[in-house]
Amino acid sequence: MLRKATNGFSETLVRKADGEDVYIVRLRDGAEIEVHVQRGNAFRRTFGEDCRILAQLRHKNVAKVIGWCDRRDMQAVVTEGVHVRSVEEWLVVAPPWKQRLKVMMGVMDGICYLDEHWPRVGYDLRTRSALLREDIEPSICKFKVRNPDSESTNVYWLGMFVLEVVANKRPREALEASETGFIDWVRLKCPAQIKKVVDEKMKKLTAASFEQIKQVTAIALECTDVSAEGSPTMKHASRMLRRACVPSSAQAVHGHHHHHHHHHQQA
Repeated sequence: MLRKATNGFSETLVRKADGEDVYIVRLRDGAEIEVHVQRGNAFRRTFGEDCRILAQLRHKNVAKVIGWCDRRDMQAVVTEGVHVRSVEEWLVVAPPWKQRLKVMMGVMDGICYLDEHWPRVGYDLRTRSALLREDIEPSICKFKVRNPDSESTNVYWLGMFVLEVVANKRPREALEASETGFIDWVRLKCPAQIKKVVDEKMKKLTAASFEQIKQVTAIALECTDVSAEGSPTMKHASRMLRRACVPSSAQAVHGHHHHHHHHHQQA
């Protein structure tokens, strides 16, 4: 099916990601699609049935699967639209806090949708796996259909994602070459030395933005707390994050603060 679809069209290899090569294919009508071709060692027996489930996902922050190819010599997934870069690559250009916030909220909306409606669909939330479209709208793109995991691991990965976006450090870069080393390092610096955690390339941080960063980091640290009664549920974590990310102008108007707070709880 794929060969026929791509025959005579221009296709470009855009990314080599974990276990897959990604091609952008421009169709005759001008629409662009992405073809994710699995490398041999990433082949799965359940690939076809997994894709049948993934094709039912409908959310603007979740990659839309529109077809697949499951043969002995080739497994590939076709998704709609084009992603220009990973969040990890994007962070290199030092985007402003407002845009980072947009990406975090988009990713959070996507995983809340998956957790609520598709608990069997697991996802990879690292900054190198989450991809951005031209308009900086993020998509969760790497999935694994499985038996439902405990929700707490999903909350952990959300916290990890937020910390990576705030600090622009991949866990392996920070002090110890491990996730826990990275989290412990952030925990050590917060809240008193949070300036050391925040990506130093982020320019022009207002006091309000800095306050948001403090709150968001504190919530992310709760999410990555693996002690027995540590981490919040996904619902609670997303509610806290949403509340922290109310536009600062709304929070600055003190009299309305309570009203906004209440409104967001219902959201």
